[in-house]
Amino acid sequence: MDNALYVERNIQAGAVNMGGSIKVRGDIDVGGSFKAEGKVKAKTVDVGGSLKIESQAEIEKMRVGGTAKVAGGKIWEIDVGGVFESKGQLESEKIDVGGKLEVKGSLSWKDIEVGGVLNAKKIEADERVEVGGSVETEDGVKAKFFRIGKRGRVHGPIRADRVIIGKEAHVEDIYGREIILRHEARARNVYGEIIDIESGCRIDGEIKYTRELRMNERVYLAKQPQKVDKLPL
Repeated sequence: MDNALYVERNIQAGAVNMGGSIKVRGDIDVGGSFKAEGKVKAKTVDVGGSLKIESQAEIEKMRVGGTAKVAGGKIWEIDVGGVFESKGQLESEKIDVGGKLEVKGSLSWKDIEVGGVLNAKKIEADERVEVGGSVETEDGVKAKFFRIGKRGRVHGPIRADRVIIGKEAHVEDIYGREIILRHEARARNVYGEIIDIESGCRIDGEIKYTRELRMNERVYLAKQPQKVDKLPL
């Protein structure tokens, strides 16, 4: 298909390859692949295989079984089984990616859940960020709740009210109200109001806390923890 396509109701097809823009008042349901070079506007886009939108998207809910690549726009709810990539600024409220999430620039959404890798210059969430594998960011992660899974990796500072570092995970600097480091986790610096460090953990820098520090005996510390009146920003 070329140029522009306008549909009053729904589109259901095995595959879609659109050279121009597409506007659908209802839903788009594609069993295989979906590709559009122009703008895409729809209520729901459900694709069993791969999706590629080379211009701006305006979609309420998007579900893709495989890989999804967009140029940017507004997609309020995103559910991708494989890899999701946005080349431009993207507005959204909730995203769930089974594999890898990559955004060129900053990422600012309500809820972010990624099973594998999360890669963005800066990551902000109104509520939570949960990642099973690794987080790569220059300017860090900011959320009310942050969790990295077992053997996970985080490059960049973590700032959250509640932080959980999974078993054997490696992170850099942590800033939070309540911080929990599971068995054999490793961090550089830890700054929090209440800090709980399980056995086998390693802190390569410093620990500063304002209220309470609970720590197992088998913890490696580069420096003795300090109770302070005010935490670093």
